[in-house]
Amino acid sequence: MIRKMLVIATAVAMPLGAISAVAATDMAGAAAPPDTGSITCVGSQTASLSPAFHFGGTVVKKQQTSLSASAPTCSGNVPTAASTGPVKIKQKFAKPGTNVNDCSNLAGTVIPAFALKIKWSDKTKSVIAMAGGGPSGAGFLTTGTVTSGSFAGESVSIQSNLSSGDIAAIVACSTGGPDVSTLNLTSTISIS
Repeated sequence: MIRKMLVIATAVAMPLGAISAVAATDMAGAAAPPDTGSITCVGSQTASLSPAFHFGGTVVKKQQTSLSASAPTCSGNVPTAASTGPVKIKQKFAKPGTNVNDCSNLAGTVIPAFALKIKWSDKTKSVIAMAGGGPSGAGFLTTGTVTSGSFAGESVSIQSNLSSGDIAAIVACSTGGPDVSTLNLTSTISIS
């Protein structure tokens, strides 16, 4: 009788031990709870413009900017880094089209709305709806809101500054020089 009880106890204990091991493994790889509060991240992007900045601009029915980004470093909260996939910022215009990307009128540049998905170093994620923006400081400022995930409901601003080489190229373009199809940006993302 005692022997049968030991066999039954061992049979029950083994699956419970296995369940505990599986649960511990799952918890170790699980994402942290969503982050709250504020955070600031700094990184760099390469923006490919279609159409390029052109002296006098280009009349188009659609435009697209493709962004590829480095992994920004972050401060002020638990995540210390973030990553984003490639981002496409698209805009369509009614016929006959609209004059865009005039390097001789950089102040007239408009950045349309776009979505941004971020994976944080603590394995959480955020989805951000950027409302758009325009020229500011040494580059461009866009604003938006975190719609889900970490920092949900918080305001977002992204200041993207042009490199000195890009500024020189845009100045040359604005006096009839070559088109500028690529920008090298340093961006500060502020969430609060």
